Amino acid sequence: SSYQKRPLHFFGMAGAILFLFGLGVNLFLTLRYFAGVGYIGERMPLLMLGVLSMILGFQSFCLGLVGEMVARRNLEETKDQDEELLP
Repeated sequence: SSYQKRPLHFFGMAGAILFLFGLGVNLFLTLRYFAGVGYIGERMPLLMLGVLSMILGFQSFCLGLVGEMVARRNLEETKDQDEELLP
């Protein structure tokens, strides 16, 4: 499938969604704090969810980058082997 050749498409999209979700949650908490509606301590589980989502999103994106490098190297090695076999 195309995801085997381009893992960044899958992991990058998942990472971007997770990161943006976490960013939105943390932005909501930050705006709520500066508006004086409440303090962050009363919404600690939501803060942890936001931070965890951002971390997982970043890691997923990085995993996609590493997968992309491995896939390209594997493709180059396969092309080199095919060239050696051809007369």
